Amino acid sequence: MLEWFVRRQSRLVRATALMWPWRQKEITIHVTLDGVTNECIRSMAEDVERIADALEEIAFWNRPLLVIGKPKILRKAQLSMSTFAYTFDLPAPVNLDDVAKRSLVVQVNGGTATESDVDKAVTVSPEFIFEAGATVSLAIKDFDAAANFAVGPALEFTVNDDVPPAVPGAPGVLTKRQL
Repeated sequence: MLEWFVRRQSRLVRATALMWPWRQKEITIHVTLDGVTNECIRSMAEDVERIADALEEIAFWNRPLLVIGKPKILRKAQLSMSTFAYTFDLPAPVNLDDVAKRSLVVQVNGGTATESDVDKAVTVSPEFIFEAGATVSLAIKDFDAAANFAVGPALEFTVNDDVPPAVPGAPGVLTKRQL
């Protein structure tokens, strides 16, 4: 949403545009005072309104594709002493019809990121295998039909060996002797 505030401060008109929570742009227009100051202010207000309309259109086309949620670890299993399998919970797209394609972007130990395509309606990732001590970053990347994309916040974690061994069985009586 684009909101405009215009106020007159002696010799200038100041317009502030609040386009998104993270962006604010202030435009200052200097006015020369003469016999037609009021007409000048009125004319400038119309100009500012046209600028506001143009900025609103720009803001619309530069808006984020969607607000993508952050993936969460759903399951973790130890495959060997130093190898772990992870499955992630993937938030559904805000509007499924806006998303043409979805991929998971995985980066391990700061190396080259790899992208794996997943069905846009799937909320559980395929299984990923990581070695203990690896630093992992996983993000969701959604594409629209025009190949514009938005990347959600990354889930970052270090693969730790915090999976306990299987619960041992209860001890049993092997032999019994009377003394």
